[in-house]
Amino acid sequence: MPQSDQTVYNILQKEVEVLNEIALGITGKTKIDDFVQSIIEKALSYTEVDVIGLGLINQETNKIDGHWATGIPYEAVRKFGIGLIDLNDTWEISVIAICEKKFQICEDASNDPRVTKAVVELTGTKSFVIFPLIVKEESIGFIGFEHRKKPIKFDANDLSKYQRFVNSLALFFHNYKIYAELDNLNQNLEHLVEIKVSELKQAHDTIWNIKEHLAAIIENTVNGIIATDPYGGIVVLNKAAKELFGCNLGNIHENRISSLFRPEDQKLYFPERIPFFLFDARSIARNLETEMISPDGSPVQVNLSVVKMFDRNQIHAGFLFILQDLREIRLLEAKVIQAEKLKLFGEMAAGITHELNSPFGMIKGANTLLKKILPDNNVLATKYFNIIDEAIERGVQFLREMLNFSKPNQTSLEYLDVGKTLQQAVEIIQLKVLNTEVLWRINICEQMPQIRGNSGKLLQVWLNLLDNAVFAMNKNGEISVETYLEKAITEEITARELPPRRKEDSIEREFFLFRKTKMEIPNKLPSHILPGDLLITVKISDTGSGIPPENLSKIFDLFFTSRKNQSGTGLGLSISQSIIREHQGAIFVASELGKGTTFSIKLPVISEYSKK
Repeated sequence: MPQSDQTVYNILQKEVEVLNEIALGITGKTKIDDFVQSIIEKALSYTEVDVIGLGLINQETNKIDGHWATGIPYEAVRKFGIGLIDLNDTWEISVIAICEKKFQICEDASNDPRVTKAVVELTGTKSFVIFPLIVKEESIGFIGFEHRKKPIKFDANDLSKYQRFVNSLALFFHNYKIYAELDNLNQNLEHLVEIKVSELKQAHDTIWNIKEHLAAIIENTVNGIIATDPYGGIVVLNKAAKELFGCNLGNIHENRISSLFRPEDQKLYFPERIPFFLFDARSIARNLETEMISPDGSPVQVNLSVVKMFDRNQIHAGFLFILQDLREIRLLEAKVIQAEKLKLFGEMAAGITHELNSPFGMIKGANTLLKKILPDNNVLATKYFNIIDEAIERGVQFLREMLNFSKPNQTSLEYLDVGKTLQQAVEIIQLKVLNTEVLWRINICEQMPQIRGNSGKLLQVWLNLLDNAVFAMNKNGEISVETYLEKAITEEITARELPPRRKEDSIEREFFLFRKTKMEIPNKLPSHILPGDLLITVKISDTGSGIPPENLSKIFDLFFTSRKNQSGTGLGLSISQSIIREHQGAIFVASELGKGTTFSIKLPVISEYSKK
């Protein structure tokens, strides 16, 4: 079963730690029994075998003495002679490995003639591989990697992993012997010490190179990582950082980290190109929320951590910047704030409804009584009585919508003509601006397909948008209302799911696709609408003052209004958006300061028309 990137990383990290510990453990004061026993136990965590055994050649007896075995104290191994093998038994597999100086694989210990049956019965070994311990082309013993639960085949990766461990341990025994000789002889061996220390340094350099190779994992992390030299010059920019700032290394001015900070921060942190954060602490900043700037000038909110980097000689080599994108967090925070607003609005709506229902009822009752008192042939009175009834009904309906917006309930839907409800709203607003210089351009398409919806709620949307258009023009300008049919396009539809992941795609690409398609959802059509589905589009445009760019993303927020110190409550567009979403549609807005605003409402037609 393939291992995940994280699992491979963990295994490599454990291997490097064990090899590094072997290299660092070579001193004359090392207690060899305890040290080797500890190393063998730790090697189990990444070699993925059941037992690691070690035997060394005894020159006096011409036999291989068992010294260490996983899970068995070395005193017991020696006391009971576990693994005692005669070098004259040239058919024995460990003797073959030592003599030929090549590893030997046994995939079925119970049926392999090279294996002593007593050893199999004693240890329960199923399969194993034997590596000779070779120092300066001389075999000094062997190391065995065993599976005792069931026979398992060894692949090339396993053998390479075992060989690195064997080589490091062989070097350990070799250098340990040197240190022991130095302690015993204590004579003029300075030249020999220099040679062996040089060999030890070479071993350290080898392990250090392995660590540097592991640094490639940084390229695949989901956090942005930027490495600089001691003077702020960028030398590493990982993929996540490129995604975060929308650039490559060559797009950054002079390739300096200071170019990604705001001008006021540049003066604070980078005076006259002097490297910032010059004090001695290795951790410069931890989880600092700040705003940086991408090369195109757009702000980037990040959680920033900065540490100093040092080379193997503990000389300052540069800085490491770790950047976490805060846009997702800010989006979630905004949703929480909106939820709190909605809760407050619900409480307020309940109170308003309670207070206004009584006067609405009294007005309606008085209006009904007046209808009975006045003659039936009074046409003018009847007209205005009907207007009062309609106004009361709209007021009551608005109160219901306020409650439904804060605590949605099931809306009754019917087959209806969008054009008729829109024409009704235009006539009502035209009465409101009868004595103004507003010019109307009406192009409502007749005989369009029907939709399933609620005519009262849609009327409320059209009235709100038309009323906003009149307000924006200050009673002087042009209002255009038009309807037409069109087909849905992919760019207007909310992403249904992530694009299928290809084999060559990295983990961080999938993360950024998730952020793009799931976290930053604008006002779009619902995901169940498919490209090519038929839509009814209603466009309401005005030539008024327009909406400032900084307010475009806020106009649908609860309680947001641009009518300062006037009658605006900031509820109209929020309720309108809620109604359109309830009708499985979406509102799109475009505006330019001084030229006007256009709202486009797109509603799906009923299924029997959708593909025609």
